[in-house]
Amino acid sequence: MKRIENLVNDLLDSLNITSAPVPVQKIAKELGLTIMAYDLGPGVSGVLLLDNEKAIIGINPSESRERTRFTIAHETGHYYLHKTSNDLFVDRDVLFRGKELNGTKVLFRDGNSSSGDLKIEREANAFAAALLMPVKLLTKEINSLDLNLYNHDEEIIQELAKKFKVSTIAMTYRLTNLGLLE
Repeated sequence: MKRIENLVNDLLDSLNITSAPVPVQKIAKELGLTIMAYDLGPGVSGVLLLDNEKAIIGINPSESRERTRFTIAHETGHYYLHKTSNDLFVDRDVLFRGKELNGTKVLFRDGNSSSGDLKIEREANAFAAALLMPVKLLTKEINSLDLNLYNHDEEIIQELAKKFKVSTIAMTYRLTNLGLLE
C-alpha cells in the first residue's frame, strides 16, 4: 500500500493541493472523469463506467456527503489504478442515464466493496483513504490542534473528520492504520 500512498502524494503535489478538505470532485474532473448522480438502487454507493476513452463515476444521490466523497475517491482510485486491468467486470448491456453502453467496463461500489475482500477493492479503498486524508495534511492538522482542548481521542477524531469532510469511522481507520492513533 506504500505504492498507493506515493502515487496519491504525487497526484496531490501535481495538482498543488496543500490543505484539507481535499477537493475530490475537482481531482476526478482533472483526471477526465465525469461525475453523475444516478439512482443505483439500494446498497450501491457508486459505479465506475469505462467506455473507450470516456469514464463516468455514477454516485447514489441518497448517500451522505461524506459517503459520496469516499465513493468518488474510491472510484477515482479504480480509474487511476485499474483502468487497463482485466479485473474490471465487463457488462455487455449497461443502461446508464437512458443510454446503452455496449462492452463497457463496470465496477460497482456496494457493501461488498467495503469489506475489502478483493485485492482491487482493497487498493481502491486505500487510494480513497490516502486521497481524502493524506498523511502530510493529517500530520499538519494534528500538529495545529491544541490537544489540551480535547478530553478524548473521539473528540479529536470528530474534529479531524469534520475538517477533512469524511466520516468518523473513516478517520478512525485512517489514523489507526497510519499509527497516529492507538
